[in-house]
Amino acid sequence: MKKWIVGVLALFAFTGLKAQDSNVLSAWEYMSTYNSEKAGGNMGVAIENLIRAKEAIDAASVDEKTLGKSKTWKRRAEVYIAIMIEKDPSLGAYKATVIDEIYKSVQKARTVEVNPKNNKPKIFEEDLLISQAYYLCDTLFKSGSARYLSKDFETAGMFFEKRYTLLKELGRTDTVSLNNMFLSAYRGKQLDKALELGNTLMGFGITDPNLYGTMARIYQEKGDAAKGLQIIKDARTKYPKNTEFITEELNYYLSTGDNANAVKVIDEAIVAFGDQKDMLKTLYFNSGVLYSQLGDRAKSREYYEKALQIDPEYYGALNNFAAMVLDEANVFVKEANQLPLNETKKYDELKKKADGLYKEAAQYLEKAYAKNPNEKLKATILEIYIKLKDEAKVAQYK
Repeated sequence: MKKWIVGVLALFAFTGLKAQDSNVLSAWEYMSTYNSEKAGGNMGVAIENLIRAKEAIDAASVDEKTLGKSKTWKRRAEVYIAIMIEKDPSLGAYKATVIDEIYKSVQKARTVEVNPKNNKPKIFEEDLLISQAYYLCDTLFKSGSARYLSKDFETAGMFFEKRYTLLKELGRTDTVSLNNMFLSAYRGKQLDKALELGNTLMGFGITDPNLYGTMARIYQEKGDAAKGLQIIKDARTKYPKNTEFITEELNYYLSTGDNANAVKVIDEAIVAFGDQKDMLKTLYFNSGVLYSQLGDRAKSREYYEKALQIDPEYYGALNNFAAMVLDEANVFVKEANQLPLNETKKYDELKKKADGLYKEAAQYLEKAYAKNPNEKLKATILEIYIKLKDEAKVAQYK
């Protein structure tokens, strides 16, 4: 009699376990029906079965008998991926958290169950689960990118971080997502977090000049300009053949108004970029600007002319060169106007020098105007020719 009672208890225990597993089985059966009905074009029936699959697998995921099984969470990932893909409005209530639920399910499917024989994770249908994980990674990247473009940097960073973590669990180091986490933190003004992420990227040996440039700016924004500059100098020492770091150091000096050091670096950059005409003309132009700000008009003129030798239609050089020449002309005009009335000879000499410079400036401005016609430039040219009493040119620009 006792043996019979024990047998019945054992039967009830086994039946109870199967009853709990039936939620996982039911979810799988509902998903099979969903896929077949969808293939047949019966979307109403397909969506009904998808919702039933969700209800069944959600029940399994909170039941103590099945929540510790890899199979439960793998099936759950399948269900929620289907919910994410479908556009039926009846699924709208689940969309807000669907990516988080897939992420949670994939992670648990890989970690929740342990094989007692070797104490390693026991993963149900691991190859298919890995495919789901990579699909999720693509979705996380797209979602993060969309949030970044909409300037929701905090949420963007969360998506990129989930992708980074998931790929790390799969044995891959995802420096792309790590860099996007870094940029999201920086754009979102989480400067301390950005520094931490930036230092991690540097630890991986990333040589992107933008990384070092951004790190330098972060230190500058935090009030540590010296540390920012040191970042760039370290980069130049570490990667001496990477000419872009020269540009970053130059940009740093330009942004901080340190023209004296900028001149030194720009001379190094001119040597480094000697065979790249587009870069070289920009460096010559920047040298012209720097020397003009330092009050060395002769040097400024020299570099503007070098820029125009490479590109005679370089609008920035034409415009800035003309402005500098006009300033020189105005100095002579001012000096002439301050002379006593009896200093006619000296007055004529100064006016002649000013007129020569006005003509030179007008030539550059006319080239700039031909490149980029605008009313302000036209008015300046007209004013010069009025001063020079050049009736033909006045008529042309009036």
